Amino acid sequence: MVAIRVKAKVPGSIYSDLRRENVLKEDLLYEKNDVNYRWVSYDNWTYERTFNVESNILNKKNVNLLANGIDTVSSVYINDQLIGKTYNQYIRYVFDVKNVLKSGQNTIRLAFQSAPIYAKQQSEIYNETYHYKVIPDCPGEESHGECHSNFIRKMPASFSWDWGPSFPTQGIWKPIGIEAFDKLVIRDITVETTLSPENPSQWQLNVNGFLESAPNQEIVGIFEIKLDNISQSTNTIKFKTDKQGQTMFGSYSLVKDIDITPWYPNGVADNTQKLYDLNVELSFADSKEVSTQTKKIGFRTIKLIQNPVKPEGLTFYFEVNSKPFFAKGSNWIPTNVLMEDITPEYLRHLLFQPMF
Repeated sequence: MVAIRVKAKVPGSIYSDLRRENVLKEDLLYEKNDVNYRWVSYDNWTYERTFNVESNILNKKNVNLLANGIDTVSSVYINDQLIGKTYNQYIRYVFDVKNVLKSGQNTIRLAFQSAPIYAKQQSEIYNETYHYKVIPDCPGEESHGECHSNFIRKMPASFSWDWGPSFPTQGIWKPIGIEAFDKLVIRDITVETTLSPENPSQWQLNVNGFLESAPNQEIVGIFEIKLDNISQSTNTIKFKTDKQGQTMFGSYSLVKDIDITPWYPNGVADNTQKLYDLNVELSFADSKEVSTQTKKIGFRTIKLIQNPVKPEGLTFYFEVNSKPFFAKGSNWIPTNVLMEDITPEYLRHLLFQPMF
């Protein structure tokens, strides 16, 4: 057996790496290459690199490996020490690496297992345990696809489907890196825009934040919410993280010092697509650390209207900002078999190119 060693690009996948290094000499979509290149997905691939860590990083209380997207089944090592395993393409992984990193040069290695083989193994384990077959086990024969996609938390389209080829990827498909901090970090925020019950002409911001730190910590943080760089609220909150190191906060504030233009779906009203910059900042009185999240948001209310109709039944339509509209749409499928080949320019072309 001859080992194949090529340069990798992250984010990306093994198919892109092999294609770029000319191991796969023909286009993936050419003739029967979904079958000819099946050997790639049946093999196990390892991603490895060295990186430097400065000593001041290791002085932080929290030092994590933050992996936003790993595809899919892998064992993760730093300096030859196993720090965790992954089984899900869709979630973020956070691994504590404070005690395995060292000042200077370090090595990270992600050893991937073949996705089709893993899915088959999980199917066999399930059948032996429960004596029950989960269907559908395989796509139609004409698809030339892989079986048991329902036994792995991975993009099912990579196992093929009715009009897509089978290219079960392996790789690091979203950014990965080391993070270090002493206090708390904002992982994500969700936003709901509503009208104030006391004043229906006044918009209200409902912001929820999801935060992480070390487990079982009590930390006092100062939250400031800005809309188009205008401060909307500032609150000092005492947080206590759970045994997973997670906590959350909620903030409800009336919008001030900004005349809000409501957002409407395209074609429902004039000047409909107004968006605002929402910035959530977490700071601390006893530290210079700051964690922020920024999103573009639109202000709108949406209601599902279900009124009784004769002789029986209910209406089913939506109102945006109390205005009824026809909720039309289309079926969106993956635009490429490899996520790394999808560019913003290509998406704009597909979404906005005139059809006639």
